[in-house]
Amino acid sequence: VELRWAAGASAALGEAAKGRLRRLAGQRWTASSGEVVIRVEATRSQARNREIARERLTELVRAALVAPKRRVRTG
Repeated sequence: VELRWAAGASAALGEAAKGRLRRLAGQRWTASSGEVVIRVEATRSQARNREIARERLTELVRAALVAPKRRVRTG
């Protein structure tokens, strides 16, 4: 199962979140179209693989929505 989401064109994410998503997705981000591509072949069931792909995409987007804390220099 291959799940594609056009994150680059999505109005649901801000520019900062898109940048974090691009970094977190790594090779799963297509540079030409700004899509996140997730491939799953974990089980023989296509429905279960689709469900796993959606879960992975959800986790990836949730991680991208969390802004990193600013580091405060000490010393």
